Amino acid sequence: MKIALIVQSNWLEVHFGVRNLCMSLFKVLEQMGHDVEIVTFKQNTNQLLWYRIFVEDRLCKSIIKKTQLFNGQSYSALARPPTEPIAHGLQFLGEGTLSGYDCCIFSNPWLLSTKVYLDTKQVICICHDVVANKYAFQRMGLKNISLLKWGFAHNSGYTFLKEIDAYFLSNSSKTDEEMSRFYGVNRHSYLPPVLPYPFFDLKTGAFKKEKAAILAAPFDPRKGFESMPAFLNALKEDLDVLYIFGRPRCQENLYKKFWKDLKVKKKIYFYEITSHDLIELYKKCKILIFPSIEEGLGIPLLEAQACGCRVVTTNAKPMNELALSGHYLLTGNFEKDILFAREMLRDESFDYESLSKEASRRFSPNHVASHLASIIGKD
Repeated sequence: MKIALIVQSNWLEVHFGVRNLCMSLFKVLEQMGHDVEIVTFKQNTNQLLWYRIFVEDRLCKSIIKKTQLFNGQSYSALARPPTEPIAHGLQFLGEGTLSGYDCCIFSNPWLLSTKVYLDTKQVICICHDVVANKYAFQRMGLKNISLLKWGFAHNSGYTFLKEIDAYFLSNSSKTDEEMSRFYGVNRHSYLPPVLPYPFFDLKTGAFKKEKAAILAAPFDPRKGFESMPAFLNALKEDLDVLYIFGRPRCQENLYKKFWKDLKVKKKIYFYEITSHDLIELYKKCKILIFPSIEEGLGIPLLEAQACGCRVVTTNAKPMNELALSGHYLLTGNFEKDILFAREMLRDESFDYESLSKEASRRFSPNHVASHLASIIGKD
């Protein structure tokens, strides 16, 4: 089948989790033998202009050219992603109605705050979460206009897709349940968890571990990062080094407070990191600390365990469904949680190679291929 994977024009630069999942699906569909093209559109007065995007495989594996170590940069410099667009080729496909594809897959719902016209047999939308809806309409009300706009864009897309009887394909059982509850969709399912494309060919083997922990893109209110300093400080006698990666997505005062409160002896912070270096970082660490409050999928849990890194995470979906051998689910009892995390750092007998192999099997793209085969072309 000829399939259009429809993305926003700057999809490579934004929305880390969306990009990773879409790239994994793109590669899985190609491996299944489908003819897959990445497509985008732009609004021109009253007409939509459609384009095909050509992306080099190296960009599929990592859009970051060079790992960047924190060296005193200001919050504003870190919080502002690079403005230079990532180069890729474009081919003009036409205007108005998109045609020539057997199936169109939308990478996210907020693309459809503008209605589009498609001449195709099947429409599928990847659903990442309903976090924007919940924060905008349930928790924040009218207090945060940017969140309200973000929630409205999600809602517009989901509503339009329901009107055209699209298939809703969620990234986890939690998202699938919430989609059913929010929108009462008729045709829906969820994907098996799948590793990001750079991890597809990950080699399992013996791991040389440091007494190290890692935080994955923690500077976000939804990640539970405000409670992290106290937790990490309680581990400092057993923690030789703390690795952190990811740009801040929180208010400046919270970002600065995190660093002020954190007392661990050695901290290494990469505000940007290549996929290759991220894999090597996970391989060094004994534990990923991931006390996230809201997740659609929880990609760091997949990545870490594939690299033989045990996880300490929240006892809630989807996190507790992704935790494999040697994990610990936080109880909310501070002393108990610290005791278990400390033991994980001290443990010299854990079989990290077996964890890596288990994760590679559990999060294999083969499971996604089987699920997609049951959906694609079945309308």
